[in-house]
Amino acid sequence: MWTESDAKRGSNEIATCLLKFMTLMKDSGIKAFSFYSDNCGGQNRNRFIYSMWEYASATLKVTIVHRFLEVGHTQNEGDSMHATIECAKKGKVIYVPSQWVTLVRCAKLNKNSYLVFEMSNEDFLNFKPMVENADLNWKKSTNNEIIKWNNIREISTSFEMPFTLKIKTNFACEGWINRFSNLVGIKHSSIWKLLTKMCQEIGTDKARMALAEIGEINRRKTKADEKIEVRLNILNQRFDEDESEDIPNFLKQIGQNIRKRSFY
Repeated sequence: MWTESDAKRGSNEIATCLLKFMTLMKDSGIKAFSFYSDNCGGQNRNRFIYSMWEYASATLKVTIVHRFLEVGHTQNEGDSMHATIECAKKGKVIYVPSQWVTLVRCAKLNKNSYLVFEMSNEDFLNFKPMVENADLNWKKSTNNEIIKWNNIREISTSFEMPFTLKIKTNFACEGWINRFSNLVGIKHSSIWKLLTKMCQEIGTDKARMALAEIGEINRRKTKADEKIEVRLNILNQRFDEDESEDIPNFLKQIGQNIRKRSFY
């Protein structure tokens, strides 16, 4: 923690705190880190943080993975900690900044208390020289494609490949999420919207099945249907023109051009 007279709440300050945390954890024997954050550009999604990942990975000899939560679904344990501190603050008057340190340390009534480090102006590092370093590429990937940093979903770096960032623009389940959104017709749908959509789909399916039972189902003709229709017309024309064509061969040719379609 620090006061506004010591530093701001920008990317350099956040990066310094993360580096201090990894240094402490590295002394405990941890060699791989996974971080999750929201998409705040001023504190989390920026090149100052990415530069710090590269520096920390190379100097501490660790592997780092930073994942960005889905927009609209960014609530995490950090929000729970903030709520706990706000709850502890109720009914209390803070006169000097140092009282906040004591308040935060004693905010949890159960289990271990929060570990708080007081930071001063001299503790914060400046990662701007790394960002402005002309030797570091921030514009194009190894595929010679322009990097759209706002579309990045995951960033990772390892001491085995120092000062190299591996990026992902989607997660392993991203394809399933997109297909599900297209099926439901709503992005980031709530459980109630999903249930309503499912009831509508069930009603539609029942109606289609009833029409199929009486043979009145209507299906839009596709290009594949048109091609099959053309082939069948050609076969019929050949059969009418060639009297020597036998019926078994004719039926065999028709069977090769028709495939059974399933609507459900």
